[in-house]
Amino acid sequence: AMISRLFAEGGEFEADGNLTLDIRRVLSSIENAWPDSDALLKGIKTDNFYASQKSDQRQHVLRSIDRALNVNGVIPNYDEERVYISDIQKIVGGELIAYHDDTAVENLLIDSRKLLQADNAVFFAILGDRHDGHLFLNEVYSGGVRNFIVSKDINISSFPNSNILKVNDTVEALQTLAAHHRKQFNYPVIGITGSNGKTIIKEWLYQLLGKSQRIVRSPKSYNSQIGVPLSVWLCEEDYDLGIFEAGISHAGEMAALKKMIEP
Repeated sequence: AMISRLFAEGGEFEADGNLTLDIRRVLSSIENAWPDSDALLKGIKTDNFYASQKSDQRQHVLRSIDRALNVNGVIPNYDEERVYISDIQKIVGGELIAYHDDTAVENLLIDSRKLLQADNAVFFAILGDRHDGHLFLNEVYSGGVRNFIVSKDINISSFPNSNILKVNDTVEALQTLAAHHRKQFNYPVIGITGSNGKTIIKEWLYQLLGKSQRIVRSPKSYNSQIGVPLSVWLCEEDYDLGIFEAGISHAGEMAALKKMIEP
């Protein structure tokens, strides 16, 4: 029943956020059922899946399909593309105040209400004027997350079997990690900024260029000091073009966004 929900007849893909999570869970189950997954997944038309491009997590799902289908007779080795906790410490600095294992990190989390694939995610405890992510650490831990980046002193005994990296500024750490990730890719990137119209211009370009190129783009209006790094983190080698928005609220903020987007 869930497979029927995930893939409409003809291979066209329809998804919202919750359905995307279901897709990843199902694909994981299919992979674990190897080798029977081959016959099941051959019914998915990935060309149509590529063309529809209706999910920001599309590429992650495709990579899972490729892995399960044993493309070209070889299961791709994606480990070289992954970033591990030890890598993150080298990239952003800080002190590893608690260490359990060198986990591979695929997802960046800033919202305790959106804990996708918690086992390979890292939670950034963002400290803002009206929000403090450190207040939600227990909730995030209960949701299965075991990797944290914090800027305050915390009781590490409350988070057993976890990796906890303490930095001076979690937003700066998030941006530094995103900027490093961006440097791994050489395809063209378009940056869009301005007082109004950023999102609609981005979507127009996506519709015009998406027929001939695989495009990674900012989800919704992710154009802030936090939204841009989350957008740039979606970059992967399988794309041909990136389109990202950049918006600022205060003087001097554009410099940080430029380092991450590198248009």
